Amino acid sequence: MEIGNNVFIGMDSIICRNVSIGENVIIGAGSVVTKDCQPNSVYAGNPARRISSIEDFINKRTALQNCEAVELVREYYHKYKQKPDKYAVGEYFMLFTNVDKCREFQSALDVCKNSDESIEYMRKHPAIYDSYDAFVEEALKE
Repeated sequence: MEIGNNVFIGMDSIICRNVSIGENVIIGAGSVVTKDCQPNSVYAGNPARRISSIEDFINKRTALQNCEAVELVREYYHKYKQKPDKYAVGEYFMLFTNVDKCREFQSALDVCKNSDESIEYMRKHPAIYDSYDAFVEEALKE
């Protein structure tokens, strides 16, 4: 069995003998990997099959992350009749905080113990909103 670098294997997955997993691969939880997995891919199922490329997966997750953040702001506003402060939606700070201000969310960066990699990611992928206020204003548009 060979497993490349930067591979995530989901909980309760089974990797069979004589299987190679390329670099930059995600194996979904509970998958049974019976055949080789090509690099830069996402696999899931029993037996595991290729679901998408890593690039497509990242693009889908980025779009979903924005939808989830908008929904959180809307639900918060509906429940409390006020806009949430930026720490209430802190897990989505990369949507509205650029790298020069990311230290404000240091605790969120420290959660996975990869703050250097997160900061590098933020350098390459700037926030899609100019500010927290712009994000909330957009989220609350009907």
